[in-house]
This record gives sequence, structure tokens and C-alpha cells, in this order.
Amino acid sequence: MTRPSPLLLPPPMPMPMPMSTPLPEAPPAEPEVEPETLPVEEPTRRSAPSPFDPDWPDDRPMPPPKA
Repeated sequence: MTRPSPLLLPPPMPMPMPMSTPLPEAPPAEPEVEPETLPVEEPTRRSAPSPFDPDWPDDRPMPPPKA
């Protein structure tokens, strides 16, 4: 009963070491590429199709000016 426990402990130790190295390298690489491409395309697309923009598509009804 006491022998099986020490045998199960050694295997998990070597695993966390190799896994901990690739994990920290992967996350930082993805967030750097996504934020740069998304924010650049989002602001340009959102700023153009605005309800108060003269280039508003005729497909959508332009909201009347509330004065």
C-alpha cells in the first residue's frame, strides 16, 4: 500500500517540468498576434458604418436627426 504511492509520485514530477516550459511560450505568442490584427480591423470597420456617416449604406434606414 505504501509502495504504490511513491511510484505514482515520481512520474507526475517530470511531466509538469516539460509542460510548464511550452505553456508559457505559447500563450504570449498568441495574444500578441490577435490584439494587433483585431483592434486594427475593428476600429476601421466600426468607424465607417456609423449611423451618422455620409457613406452609410442605403440598405439600412438612416435614423432621423433628433433635434
